[in-house]
Amino acid sequence: MTIHQRDSIEPDQPQLQSVLVNMYQANDAVVVVAAMPGVRAENVIVSIEGSALTLWASLRSSATKDYLLHEWDYGDYERVVELPVSCTGELTATLGQGQLAVRIAKIGSRGVDSVQPIDAGSSEAGNTGSGVVEPELGGEG
Repeated sequence: MTIHQRDSIEPDQPQLQSVLVNMYQANDAVVVVAAMPGVRAENVIVSIEGSALTLWASLRSSATKDYLLHEWDYGDYERVVELPVSCTGELTATLGQGQLAVRIAKIGSRGVDSVQPIDAGSSEAGNTGSGVVEPELGGEG
């Protein structure tokens, strides 16, 4: 599996933050779960082109502070991962408690190549807001 991260950043722009992911395969889909703390669903874009899945999020800028310890930055997230198998079906995503869960069906007609995740706490996600709702898998692999 090939993993890409963009390194062509404008000199005056902050560095894109890396996104840690877990990926697994179910019978009918590939599921990617990514850590994206501090972002809202409306600030996330999930897109697919060929076998490349791109996860991108905008995170607000930090206020200037005199940090005593500063281990992470505010700024945009981006990660591109190559899917290990062909996935031509529907692309869905949910976001909750700092985790983005993406499901790409292996078979079917995609319809759209880019989505914004549903907030896992919204009524659209069928959840009361207690956490991440992983996309329906239709059977474990």
